[in-house]
Amino acid sequence: MSLPILNEKSINVKVKVPSGKNVSIQPWRVKNEKELLFAIESLDEKSDTYNQDARDQIYIFIEGCVDKQVNFDSLSNTDLLAIAMEMRKISKGDTIEYQYTCPHCNTRAGDIISITKNSHIVPFNSEPIIVNEDLIFNVKEIPGKEFNRLANLYANTVTKFNYYYLLNSIESIVYKKEIYQGFTIDELIEFVDQLSPAEYEKIYKELNEKVAIVEIKRSYKCLKCKKDVEVQFGDLRS
Repeated sequence: MSLPILNEKSINVKVKVPSGKNVSIQPWRVKNEKELLFAIESLDEKSDTYNQDARDQIYIFIEGCVDKQVNFDSLSNTDLLAIAMEMRKISKGDTIEYQYTCPHCNTRAGDIISITKNSHIVPFNSEPIIVNEDLIFNVKEIPGKEFNRLANLYANTVTKFNYYYLLNSIESIVYKKEIYQGFTIDELIEFVDQLSPAEYEKIYKELNEKVAIVEIKRSYKCLKCKKDVEVQFGDLRS
C-alpha cells in the first residue's frame, strides 16, 4: 500500500521587506532543507569558490519559498535577509538554540535567542550624496542577485568589487542642477573616472554608511567571568 500524500495547506505569509515591497512566502519543507544542506555539504570547503557556491545555493533555497509573482531578482540582499528570518520563524519557530564561546574567558555555554525580540533592521538610506555644490549622486540599494554576481566576479579583487559596486549603486547624477539618468555603464565609468580621489572616496564612504542592516544580536553576561558579551548573526549563511 502506497503512503499517502500529505495534504496540509501551505501557509502563505505576507512580509514587508526593508525595500518596501510586500512579499508572500511559504515555510520550507524537509525536501527544501535537505537539498540545501546536501548541496552545501557536497562543496569543497578548500575551493576558492566555496563561499560563492554556498551563496548561490542559499539564493536558490530562498527563491523556492518566495511567491513566483514577485520579481526575485529585484530583491536586495537586505530584503533576502529579512525574508530568511521570516522563513525561519514560520518553518522552525521563533527561537534559535546556539552554542557560544565567551571571548574573555573562553567558557562555552548554550543559549536561546528570539528572532522577533532580538532582530534589528535599518533600511537603506537613499538620501543623495552631495559631493559639492555642483555635483550630487542619487544612489540605490542594488538587488541581491546583482550583488552576488559582483561578489562572484570580483571575489579576489577587492578594489574592483568596490568600484563596480559603487557604479551599480548610482541611480542618477545631478550636475550643475541638470539631472542625468539612463546612462550606460561605460558612460558612467567615463564620468566617475574624472572624479578626484578625494571625491571618489567621499562617495564610497557615504555609500557604505547608507547600507541597510538586518541582524539578530543578543547581549548577555558570561556566567563565569560576568563580563558583557554580544552574539550576532548577520548574514545568509548564519
